Formats: sequence, structure tokens, C-alpha cells
Amino acid sequence: MEDDAPVIYGLEFQARALTPQTAETDAIRFLVGTQSLKYDNQIHIIDFDDENNIINKNVLLHQAGEIWHISASPADKGVLATCYNKMSCGNRWGMGRRSFPWPIATSCCGTSSPARARLCQIYCIENAHGQLVRDLDFNPNKQYYLASCGDDCKVKFWDTRNVTEPVKTLEE
Repeated sequence: MEDDAPVIYGLEFQARALTPQTAETDAIRFLVGTQSLKYDNQIHIIDFDDENNIINKNVLLHQAGEIWHISASPADKGVLATCYNKMSCGNRWGMGRRSFPWPIATSCCGTSSPARARLCQIYCIENAHGQLVRDLDFNPNKQYYLASCGDDCKVKFWDTRNVTEPVKTLEE
């Protein structure tokens, strides 16, 4: 077996959020979300080329706040979700230059360079939990379902086509 040199990727800010992008079948891809109190946070899209042992990256601005958790959709490689430091809110984002079946709640943020991807908010679940949202994840079997949990000790299941109220809530 050939000994390859390790590949190291550095970030400008500290990070806690990392997820593989399993919907991307043509590349080894990871998403990393940063945490900075003073500056706009970022989502790094990192592609690893295992044949050449190199990394390619795209950086998207995440102006909504510090990213506490990031989750990539298992069904759509252009969709991700973040939990960030705004009280009780999580966002679902779209990457790239394509149309979405959901209304875009705010204007696109991130870079406007045609060579780079864009990050657009598809929706925000306001007041998803009574306290901070700590984690969220997509259902790999049902593309429109998302689960979230928070400091209120509840797990909520959402149908992303209608986020006005959860489909189900679990609590003890």
C-alpha cells in the first residue's frame, strides 16, 4: 500500500459543525460550518480528490449567525440545513443556481460571483422550540421530513412543505 501524505484543510474561524454530503455520488464531499461572534460565518464545501490527494473548496457566507449544527439532505445535494445562534430558529438552505419548489424567504446571500455557488434561504422555522434548537437532521426515507431537537427537551418532526407547525412532537 502506498503511503500518501496527509491532507490538511485549515479554516479562518473555529468550527463545530461537520457533515458528509451523501447525496453527492460523484465526489467525496463534506460541509463545515464556522462559529464566529464578530464576523460573518461561512459554510465550506470541501471536495476531496482521493486519486490525486487534493482538496477543492467553495466558501459560502452564512450571515444568519454562528453555525451550531449542519445537516445535508440525503435526497438533494443542493439542500442543507443549519442550526445557528438565533433563538429557536433553524434554516433550510439551497446551494447553486437552480429553482426551488419552496418560496425563498429572504434574498440570496453569499457571493454573487458566477464561478462560485450561492447560498439562498428556502425557509426558516421560526419558534421551532421554546428554547435553543440544538440539532436537526433530514429523514433519509422521506425527502420532505426534518427532525429537530432543542433545549426544551422536545423532538419535533416537520413536513418541509408546510412548516407552520410540527407534524409530531415527542416529549417526556
